[in-house]
Amino acid sequence: MTPARSRVKQASASPLLIEGKKGAIAALILAHGSATHQAHPHLTALSEALNRQKIMTLRFNFAYRKAGRAFPGPMTESVSDYLTAADHFGASRFKLPLFFGGHSYGGRVATHAASAVQTASNPPRISKQLKGMVAFSLPLHPRGKPHLKRWSHLQGNTLPLIILAGDRDPMIENEQALTFLQTQPNAELCWIAGADHGFKQTKAAIKNQGSAYFYAAKAARRWMDSIG
Repeated sequence: MTPARSRVKQASASPLLIEGKKGAIAALILAHGSATHQAHPHLTALSEALNRQKIMTLRFNFAYRKAGRAFPGPMTESVSDYLTAADHFGASRFKLPLFFGGHSYGGRVATHAASAVQTASNPPRISKQLKGMVAFSLPLHPRGKPHLKRWSHLQGNTLPLIILAGDRDPMIENEQALTFLQTQPNAELCWIAGADHGFKQTKAAIKNQGSAYFYAAKAARRWMDSIG
């Protein structure tokens, strides 16, 4: 069995995970990237760092991973999965500010899900708790194709958005990032020095800044505190 198939099998068997409940000041739905899953070491490390900042995390697998597929299908399917996870949060009756988020593809889906909540004729019960979006390594554009064609759904967005991305990430080039921020007045970008798309860092960055996970989680907590 190849490593890729092994990861898919592991993903399909993983349960919904809610972690960091004790003393939490906010909750974050943390969706996985397109080629990973909720128990991937990267997402686990990110979740643990967020929990240390008193941010409760909810992780789940998109349906395509549960079905054993390596990559996602229609965006509408993933948005439905995301909103189902959000509904689980609502049903759990956690009285915490809620943020939609995720890594890479998961963060992109989070923005679609947040847009769906904002434009719903009959908003879901978590709409009053939803305070913003937290996107780690948000893929502003496909690798090697620096355009912003995938963000029309954010026109009219009123929710705050923070993007936490490595300055070596090939899917968030600086010029496109600046253009995106100009079109999204509620968005801000926090660069993580020396980190790539998966938060792998240069030795110099680790020496000067410490863990990218710690840095990103601390920045996310500081931003959450600032918006109330």
